[in-house]
Amino acid sequence: MAVKRVLHGEFRDEYSRVREWLLAALSTQLGGGDEGCLLRDLGSKRYQLCTSENAACVTELCEVDGVEVCLLLLVAGKQHDALDEVLGEGQETIEQWAKERGCKGLYGIGRPEWRRVLVPHGFKVVSMNYYKEF
Repeated sequence: MAVKRVLHGEFRDEYSRVREWLLAALSTQLGGGDEGCLLRDLGSKRYQLCTSENAACVTELCEVDGVEVCLLLLVAGKQHDALDEVLGEGQETIEQWAKERGCKGLYGIGRPEWRRVLVPHGFKVVSMNYYKEF
């Protein structure tokens, strides 16, 4: 199954299939996950859902440093290869859709170990994000 954008009519079934993966990815975010907010933003089309057989990706079109980008907000999957599957098979699909909406690139904020997966797909490290909890 190639990576595809999930359209409104197929959302319920496809979200049910990938739900546990997305909830696991949400739980790794700083504030934890809020499925209600995720569903609200997917429903309002602020976020977009793309899926494949073993992976799911939630994107958001936004501006970073004055540049319109497609943010890889959540990447999750059945296996530890979800990021590779989304960007291997799905990068062209996601990029084309984002370009048609005026984006100049893909943007991701992830863990340091993502570098080994992202660099072969044409990404470069442009910044590091640091956080101190208090």
